[in-house]
Amino acid sequence: MQLCAWGIGCYDCDDFQTVCERVKKGRMDTPSTSFDRQRPGLFDTFRINDSDNDNGFSDMDVDSVEGDFSETELSLSGGSDATASDDNARPAVRRPPPTPQARAHPPAVSHWIRVTPPEVQHNDASRPSFTVRNPGPRQVPARNSDPIKYFELFFDDDMMVHITRETNRYADAFLSNAAIVEWIRSHPHSRFKRWPAGGITVAQLKKYFGLSINMGLVVKKRLDNYWSTKLSQLTPFFSSVMPYSEFALIARMLHVSDKTKEKEKDDDGYDPWQKVRPVLDRLNDAFKRHYLPQEFVSVDESMIGMKNRVVYIQYMPNKRHARFGIKKFELCDDRGYVIHVELYAGKHFDIRHDEGQAHAVVMTLMEKAGLLNKGYHLFTDNFYTKPKLAEALYAKKTYLTGIYNFSFLLIFLTIVFTFFFFFRGMKGRSWRLSPSC
Repeated sequence: MQLCAWGIGCYDCDDFQTVCERVKKGRMDTPSTSFDRQRPGLFDTFRINDSDNDNGFSDMDVDSVEGDFSETELSLSGGSDATASDDNARPAVRRPPPTPQARAHPPAVSHWIRVTPPEVQHNDASRPSFTVRNPGPRQVPARNSDPIKYFELFFDDDMMVHITRETNRYADAFLSNAAIVEWIRSHPHSRFKRWPAGGITVAQLKKYFGLSINMGLVVKKRLDNYWSTKLSQLTPFFSSVMPYSEFALIARMLHVSDKTKEKEKDDDGYDPWQKVRPVLDRLNDAFKRHYLPQEFVSVDESMIGMKNRVVYIQYMPNKRHARFGIKKFELCDDRGYVIHVELYAGKHFDIRHDEGQAHAVVMTLMEKAGLLNKGYHLFTDNFYTKPKLAEALYAKKTYLTGIYNFSFLLIFLTIVFTFFFFFRGMKGRSWRLSPSC
């Protein structure tokens, strides 16, 4: 679709070329883009009739109608004979709006054709192209497989063995502590005495995870209610899988990292997420190993709802599902698949960059996900949409589309002009405090 100099949207057909020629010769009112309702605007509907004269447009009606901005409605009749000479054509006639009776009984008119303007095709040879082949799932189970098969894609045997080893290591160190040994000796019925001598197994850990996932489906107020023997609260599945004391022990000793290798807060290279870093890195690797993202990706923050007493808890009032919890930055594709996750530990351990946090988060996620220089198209909200970020991404053959918020600029200009005119009006006046002050 092309726009002529008078604001008429036309295609490369004879009918519209004739309209443009009539405008040039002054035989038709030029459409206006103003808000004057006495003249049709740029996005108004033009009704073209060819009924009285066989040599061209005999009756031109230009009515200002509230139309759709994205579509143009044309009424074409008389076949392809609308390209006749303009010398015998009559000038445009402006007709008054139809009466209610006319609207109720409209006359027979020619057929209406709904035309949707096509999108502009860019032929720029330097435009980055999407170079990834066959995006989608990879190395996944067959269709209609059991849900456990998909769970094992991310929590595979290596992951389960690692968690079991670290849990047993922490339990041995904890139970060998002199203070804990003395406490267990003074409490003969302590639950710690039931910890297995050789530690737990991978099978026990899988049962623990299975019960934990099922607790999200069967919600109860207290943990021990799942093993209640009351008839009104009985849930026999949990007690048939594992006794409550064993489940509570595994929950108390569960660890995914080696505590002896953890660094203190003041040490160089301190990682605030070192207790969960091994599992988080393995999950991010599994996310990319089993799925190749589509062309369109997005970056945004989400919340892991919790109210634990840790310094990482954030408050986000716009998150309705969880206002309190741990904030995480996620990179997802247009089908909702999570490609990479980074946890937020507060401003003191934030990802640093000269262009700000938004620039650092986006570039870190895109680099770790391996999506740069492949023609991906990133979508963001107004927090991440920055001109410098767009330039940096385009230099790495990546597009950026986002919402750009001008409200902060308007607020700044409002404050500046308010102070300017205020002090300009107060110039030359002297101020004295009254005795009542």
